[in-house]
Amino acid sequence: MLALESALSRADLTGSLIFDEVDAGVSGAIAEIVGRKLRALGESHQVLCVTHLPQIAALATSHVRVTKDVSAGQTYTRAGLLDGEGKVREVARLLSGVDVSDLSVRSAEEMVQRGRQAEL
Repeated sequence: MLALESALSRADLTGSLIFDEVDAGVSGAIAEIVGRKLRALGESHQVLCVTHLPQIAALATSHVRVTKDVSAGQTYTRAGLLDGEGKVREVARLLSGVDVSDLSVRSAEEMVQRGRQAEL
C-alpha cells in the first residue's frame, strides 16, 4: 500500500492515510527508506503511522506516544503529543527498551537530527 500511495500520491485525493505496522518485516536501512517514503507522503497527505522502529519514528514530523494502562480491571489508552525532547526520549526507548541510557539518548538525538535534515 505504501508503494502504491507513493507512486500515486499526486493523483490521490484521499486526505489522510493510516499505516499500522507498515514496517513489519523490515529493519535497518530499509526501515529508514520506508520512513522517508512516509515522510514524503506527508507533503501531500496527512499520514498517521503506527511504528515500533526508531528509524521510522525519528523521521516523523510530529510524534504521538500512545500508552495503555490497566487499573482496577479497566484498560485506559492515552495519547499525547511529544515535544522535541519527548520525541528524542521515545526514540531512545525504542532503541534500548526499558532502561534508557545516556548512550541511547545520544544516538536518538543523532537519529532525530538526521531525520530533520533528511532529503526527501
